[in-house]
Amino acid sequence: MKKLPKSAAVFVALVATAAVLVVAGEIWRSQSPSWGKLAAFLLFAALGSVMSVKLPGLDSTMSVNLPFILLAAAELSGPEVCGVAVLCAIVQTLRNVHPARPVQFIFNICVMVLSAALAQFLCHFGPITNSAPVVAINLALATAGYFLLNTALVSTVVALADGRGIAKAWERMFLVTFPYYVLSMGLGISASVIGVLANWWTALALIPILFGLYRCYAQYFRANAREQAFATAAH
Repeated sequence: MKKLPKSAAVFVALVATAAVLVVAGEIWRSQSPSWGKLAAFLLFAALGSVMSVKLPGLDSTMSVNLPFILLAAAELSGPEVCGVAVLCAIVQTLRNVHPARPVQFIFNICVMVLSAALAQFLCHFGPITNSAPVVAINLALATAGYFLLNTALVSTVVALADGRGIAKAWERMFLVTFPYYVLSMGLGISASVIGVLANWWTALALIPILFGLYRCYAQYFRANAREQAFATAAH
């Protein structure tokens, strides 16, 4: 990310302020955490965040940690989900080929925290029940909320930083990431429903699936980059 213009810097400051307020509110309402479950989800999310790929044409990366974030939103409290989101953002940012600037590092964390907090709220909005259909609907709503907020915030700062239209930047991000969000929603719902019938430890079964997904995306994006480089050289 290049030096931010004033409008982008103000937007980052607003996002950071919102994230601090959300975390403070979650901590204020929090109860005693479930340390064993939290530690497990932190481990799951860290593994998913390590498997990251650079999005073509964008100064950002995508990790296959979303199914674990969605499951954490369904299983954990607000502060715990925010902690999982912070760890995901840190690991994913550190995995970047090019070191992130402090403002980019902070922005990534804040976006993940706000998106995960919204997902956690939507997961627990409405009747509290372990009914598999209700769990599936809540996870679908959580995924939609996470997707809309995350892509809106990232595309806005990209547009402000690069001087392009926000709608155009969001369209580009939508086309690249939408299939991943749909697949993550399906995996999250499947694991959550199985967890209702069995145990939340079934999330472990997602790891080999997500590794395969990561390898597919990495291969596809590398091939796409080589084709673009070849086309540019041919001209």
